[in-house]
Amino acid sequence: MIRSCLLVNTPVPLKDNKSCISTLSSSVSRSASNHWYSWVDSMKGIGILFVVMGHTCTYAPLFRWIYSFHMALFFIISGLLFHPKPFVQTVKRKAFRLLVPYAFFATITFLYWALIERRLRHGNQSVLNAFCNLFIARAGSDNYPQNAVLWFLPCLFITEVLFSALYQGIHFLSRNAKNSSIIQRLMFVIIAAVCLVLGYTLGLCVTSRGIRLLWALDIVPFSLTFVIIGYLAHPLLELCNSIWQHSKIGARLGLVVLGLVVFKALWMFDWITGLEVNFNDASVSNPVEMLVASLIGFIAVAVLCIGADNSVLRHLGSASLTIMCMHEPIKRVFIELMGRALGLETSALRSNIFMCLLIVAVTVIICLAGHALFERFAPILIGKRALHREAAIARHRR
Repeated sequence: MIRSCLLVNTPVPLKDNKSCISTLSSSVSRSASNHWYSWVDSMKGIGILFVVMGHTCTYAPLFRWIYSFHMALFFIISGLLFHPKPFVQTVKRKAFRLLVPYAFFATITFLYWALIERRLRHGNQSVLNAFCNLFIARAGSDNYPQNAVLWFLPCLFITEVLFSALYQGIHFLSRNAKNSSIIQRLMFVIIAAVCLVLGYTLGLCVTSRGIRLLWALDIVPFSLTFVIIGYLAHPLLELCNSIWQHSKIGARLGLVVLGLVVFKALWMFDWITGLEVNFNDASVSNPVEMLVASLIGFIAVAVLCIGADNSVLRHLGSASLTIMCMHEPIKRVFIELMGRALGLETSALRSNIFMCLLIVAVTVIICLAGHALFERFAPILIGKRALHREAAIARHRR
């Protein structure tokens, strides 16, 4: 099974208390070897901050930089934390963890938009189209006017289920071959290359004509490519975890600086290439450049989080699904209120980086409050079971 990049989340891991770790095992990032990777949860925390910032700020260089890697990051993390399970069990678990939250947040935000927000904002989006899209899940802001980011959940579900099927099929076909591990990885590399070309071709021939596929299938080739990359990078987990465990304060500061330097390198790469990526539109200016930028961004976030892993980032990572699903309508309301209070156009607010940071901070805080309520009273709505709720309560008491 692939541990969902949004749902595998973290009470703070306890290095020296094995019994406590066992108790909280269902809610901490782990690999097939059952090792704990709290810094991966910090990666999700940074990733979700980039998501909210990317949906808030319209300053073009920052917008392009964030979009060049931020969604690929979550798909790579999913592959990185892959843990094989029986296929039917994978489908059931992923449906609970992803489709239940999708159904809840899609319904609630649709009702809010259709009954309230649509009447206050200018726009000609079809209520009938938005309603039908709750079931057919086509990506695109016109199809999700109430909450554009909702495409991510059905896309992640299809991607994880498809990868699980591919994993089992490849292992079955190569089970008796010599050097089966090498053959399996080679087959995954070939599939990833084919998916990258297929995703780009779909964007040129289908999506560019305004045709969107059901259940975000026009984005799945890209997302599957990055899940495969994460899976192929899985052997590096133990090395990174060893660095995280044994690094002193000076070394961790050095890793933070290195992560920021790699981010700067990504900024320069995006500036030189003029790369443009938008998963929501299933569009990319150059798939090879997108692949390079996504890997640079992933490395930057990983290095930064190995050095700067902390409880705040881990908590953001644990709430990443809730933040993903809640932030859009909250952000829009707050921007509108700020604009009226300051006498500014919303476009002026969104082009100012400092204003955007304030908007992101307030939006995330509100989302975290909502997440705490869901964890306490209705964990099933965010894809968690009672055990997650008990672990969350224990964490808050500590």
